[in-house]
Amino acid sequence: MIFLGVLAWVPYIYLTRGLGQDVEIAPFLITRLTGVLGGLAVRFSISLDRFLSRS
Repeated sequence: MIFLGVLAWVPYIYLTRGLGQDVEIAPFLITRLTGVLGGLAVRFSISLDRFLSRS
């Protein structure tokens, strides 16, 4: 999920630098944050589960 969140910037970079269009950044930022924060939550919950199962 983290990787997919970072990949959300690929279309933005293509549109702004490749085609020279002026696009709104909000949809790309929301997609990125959703993917990255969701991936971090999953990763943290797995680490927390492993930590609690050792006790």
